[in-house]
Amino acid sequence: GSVLQVTGVCVHESREDEMPQVFMLLLRSPQDVQVLRGPGWWTRPQTQIAIGALGISSLAALAWVVLLRRQVQSQTQVIRQRFEAEAAWQAQYHELFENASDMVYTHDLEGRLLSLNKAGENILGYSRTEVLGVNGFDLIAPEHREFSRTMLHRKLDQGGETTYELEFMAKDGHRVSMEVSTRMIRKEGRMIGVHGVARDVTARRRAEEARQRLDAEL
Repeated sequence: GSVLQVTGVCVHESREDEMPQVFMLLLRSPQDVQVLRGPGWWTRPQTQIAIGALGISSLAALAWVVLLRRQVQSQTQVIRQRFEAEAAWQAQYHELFENASDMVYTHDLEGRLLSLNKAGENILGYSRTEVLGVNGFDLIAPEHREFSRTMLHRKLDQGGETTYELEFMAKDGHRVSMEVSTRMIRKEGRMIGVHGVARDVTARRRAEEARQRLDAEL
């Protein structure tokens, strides 16, 4: 695509009244060749190289898109499975929580009640709306409150699960003996509350007291 100006002797072969088919230029020196206009940047080789590079880039981009799509689909499937498993676990936990025969509850580190199941409502005589947000220590018999606070502080220091007996004050004023098992609730390695399960042992406690009185009388 370049334009040259050449000075020299032209030797060609041709037949009569025909255009030369072959010619040769005899030059004196390289200075007899002058470039009037150079070739454009988009020469055929460069165009072929550019097209090849563009094709390779397109294939690489397509492969990356396909790989990324597969990764997204795989991660989406994993997230969906985890979400479904978590939803199923939450539904199962909610069913167990609501239908448990023992009182199940949670409270924060200050003792404020965060949740209470139906059994807890039946045992204490309070509705959830009445006790949620109330400090749980206020529902414990006065002589047992200090012991309960001590157990909470011990759990904050040592963790683990503890089991002990407390007396709760029901709404109508009667006392309920409860065997309480509590453990810490953790989130991202940090303690945020307490999960408790309390079993009504009032009948068992009364039977034990009756047997002790009988033994004493005998």
